[in-house]
Amino acid sequence: MAQRSLSRRERFRELVEPARWAEDVGYDAFGVGERHNPDLLSSSPAVILAHIAAKTRRIRLVTTVAVLSLTDPVRAAEDYATLDHLSDGRLDLIIGKGGDRVAPSVFQVPEAELWDRLEEAYELPRVWHGSATSRRSTELAARWGDPLYSANGLDRTDTYLELVRHYRERLAHHGHDAAAAVVAVGVHSPIVTDRSQDALAIARPIFEASVRQHFSDRSRFPFDSLEDFVANGSALVGTAGQITEKLLRMQAQFGNQVFGVGVEGFFSTYTTDLATTKGYLERFFGEVAPVLRAEVPTALWDSPSDGADLPVTA
Repeated sequence: MAQRSLSRRERFRELVEPARWAEDVGYDAFGVGERHNPDLLSSSPAVILAHIAAKTRRIRLVTTVAVLSLTDPVRAAEDYATLDHLSDGRLDLIIGKGGDRVAPSVFQVPEAELWDRLEEAYELPRVWHGSATSRRSTELAARWGDPLYSANGLDRTDTYLELVRHYRERLAHHGHDAAAAVVAVGVHSPIVTDRSQDALAIARPIFEASVRQHFSDRSRFPFDSLEDFVANGSALVGTAGQITEKLLRMQAQFGNQVFGVGVEGFFSTYTTDLATTKGYLERFFGEVAPVLRAEVPTALWDSPSDGADLPVTA
């Protein structure tokens, strides 16, 4: 029997429920991106995050990212300032140019103008800057001395590491304290098993299906194999010990204070069993996150109840 497609209202409910679950399981923050694409859901992240704020108690609310190149900066600043007040200061605003190729046509904005529009708008509501592929984003964040969120998504880790190094160099150039730079680094939703070979066996068909569907042009995906993706990219596949070791190694390279761990990502997108994905994340927060928080002290998002721990955001 064919599975019934979810209505848009049901899809919104399915977006809110993981945020409540993420708070319960141990995430420090939950992120919603902005996508102006009829096939996608989150064209109004401020509204979605406001609803999540009303349904949660402590979890921080993150935009991943707010596409400032396509929106009015004053309207965005007003919306997100309002959300920050209503959520008792739980908002972290990350802005970026955006990578969706459909969105500029929705706003009738030439793609060639996006960077210039972002820079102009960024001078008004300065916040976290989301950086994926370009030195223009790291330069912009460094010029104003703002924190950087490195997407660390579907390219090799060395590519993102070079951008973070450039960010710190330019911070110093602009007279800011590079040693005090605040950096977050993204990673994909984990697959955690007792044996590494089992994790690879689970991930392999998902990896191959995703590459076939989204990366027919292999020049856009620089990994030769699943093993290459795990060793040199942001995939978290293996035992809890292997994943912990990888994240500690990455933190030593990037010097970041936050890891953004996907609730839904490269691997969970192609699994229909949400309970399985949640099971991996529960193991992550039971076995991996406590070690990260103990090994990497930080005062970011400090609170009276839990101060110097490495935050983890969805």
